[in-house]
Amino acid sequence: MKTPYSCLFIETHSALPDSKAAAIVIGILNDVFQLKLDTQPLLEQAQRFEQKLRDLMERGRVASSEQEKKKLSYVG
Repeated sequence: MKTPYSCLFIETHSALPDSKAAAIVIGILNDVFQLKLDTQPLLEQAQRFEQKLRDLMERGRVASSEQEKKKLSYVG
């Protein structure tokens, strides 16, 4: 007996969890199987996560800049 199967892949741009990509896959499954799942909470979570990540990256840039300034201030 043959069992039909399918596979969905979505490209992500990092090794981090990607809630937006998950919402896209769920949206596709909603269309195909008419599941009536709400992807809005997942999209909101993705937006919050991306904002936190941007904030952390900015803090890292600021800290790196401050560290570089301190290195330069000690040079005669």
